[in-house]
Amino acid sequence: MRRLFTLLLILSIPAGYYAWQRYSAWKTEIDRELSVTSRVADTALGPIEYGSRGQGNVILISHPTPGGFDLVFRSQLQLDGFRVLVPSRPGYLRTPLSVGASPEEQADGFAALLDYFKIDRVAIMGIGGGGPAAIQFALRHSRRCRALILASAVTHRMPGERQLTPAEKFLAYILETDFGVWAFTEILATQFEDIDTSDQEVRKALTESAKGLVPWNERLLGRANDQMQFERLPQYPLENIRLPVLILHGTADKAIPYEHAQLAYSTIPGAKLYPFQDGDQYLMLTRFREIQALISGFL
Repeated sequence: MRRLFTLLLILSIPAGYYAWQRYSAWKTEIDRELSVTSRVADTALGPIEYGSRGQGNVILISHPTPGGFDLVFRSQLQLDGFRVLVPSRPGYLRTPLSVGASPEEQADGFAALLDYFKIDRVAIMGIGGGGPAAIQFALRHSRRCRALILASAVTHRMPGERQLTPAEKFLAYILETDFGVWAFTEILATQFEDIDTSDQEVRKALTESAKGLVPWNERLLGRANDQMQFERLPQYPLENIRLPVLILHGTADKAIPYEHAQLAYSTIPGAKLYPFQDGDQYLMLTRFREIQALISGFL
C-alpha cells in the first residue's frame, strides 16, 4: 500500500507541474489583455476604468455582479453599428469604491464619464447586478438617456446569500480564486448542467466569460458592495421612467428570479417584456444570438 501511495505521489508531480504551467500561461495572457484594453478616465467624480469599441450611437452597459468592463467584452454579444462603452463599476478593477457605492452614485458616475467624453445621450443596458445603477441613470439623468434595456437585471431588493454548508464553502473558496476559475474553464465547462457545450459558440462564451472574473481579488470590493446594496434597495419609482424600455429575462432564473422582470414590466409605462421560456441565469451566454437581435431591433 505504501509503495502504491509513493508511486501515485511521484506520478502526480509532473501532472501538477504541467497544470501549473498551463494556468500560469493562461493568467499571464489575461493580465496582458487587460493592460492593453483597459483605460481610465479622470472624471469629475474620480477615476473610472472603461472599455470602448465600435462606432455609432453609444450604448453604455452597466455590467453584472461580479464583473468589470472586461466581462462584457468577453461575451459573445455583438452589437454592430453601435459604440459600446462599458465602465467598471466602483469596487471593480481600477475603479475605486470612492467613486460611489450606491446605485444612485454609480449612475452619477456614468454621467461623469459621459461628460469626460462629451457624449450627450446614450442608451443604457443593465445586466444582472448592473440593473439598479442603470435604472437610476434612467431616473436621475433621463434627458441623457435614449432608452433602457434590462437583461436578467436586479430591479428590487434581494435577500442576503443563504448560509453555505462547509462543503459548499470549500468549493466556493476554490472556485473564487484565479486558479479555480482556470480549472472551471478546463474541466467543468464541458460538464455544465443544462448547457449544450457541443455548441462551440456557447462553449466559447462560457469559457471566455469565466476569464472576465480574473483577477478575482480585484473584484471583491465591488462584489461585496453590490450584495450590501441589493439587500437595502428601496422600492424605486419605476413608474416615473418615461423612456423606451426593453426587458429580457429567463423564466427559470434562480439567481435573479423572473419576478424582477415582472415588477419592472408591470410598473414602467409602455415597457416591452421578452420572457425566455426556461431561460436561466446563464441566459446571456446561451441565448446571445436572440438577445443581440432583439436589442438591435429595439434600438
